[in-house]
Amino acid sequence: MKRTLLAALLTLTFTGAANASLLGQEPAANLIVSAGGMEWVYAAPAHNLSGYHVESLHHDFRFPTAAEWLSSFADFAAIQTAFTLSPGVAICASPYFILNDTYGCDWGDMNAGYIWDLPATYGFDSSFTGHPYAEVFLVRGERQEEVPEPASLALLGLGLAGLAALRRRKYA
Repeated sequence: MKRTLLAALLTLTFTGAANASLLGQEPAANLIVSAGGMEWVYAAPAHNLSGYHVESLHHDFRFPTAAEWLSSFADFAAIQTAFTLSPGVAICASPYFILNDTYGCDWGDMNAGYIWDLPATYGFDSSFTGHPYAEVFLVRGERQEEVPEPASLALLGLGLAGLAALRRRKYA
């Protein structure tokens, strides 16, 4: 009996089964923040530090657009409030998005504005938000469409005018 128990413990320890990953599973409901009609998660402590980046996008979570950030959080203080459980503790879903969660989410980096692709509107230098060690947030829900560029609208207008001219010529 003792040998069987010891063998089972050694197997769990060396196979990693004792620290089973949550990667790919639906994040727990208490780790999902609702804002702006969308659902947000604090997904990883770094964008592309080897072993500590988002390894899998799943359950319709994706990287947010600038429009989604701005429509969900009025200012940076709203982001801080939404993802802070208590001072120094973040609402962190990193075990669901990264395989090696040794460090977890870094509340200090998040509060300093080290957030991947955070819009400049929130007042942070792009070297903070574009840094490979920046914290990663993901969103799911209705995608905010970007406003078309004026050149795209002009091309669409020219195309429609051309079609109208062809139709007019055909029936004249």
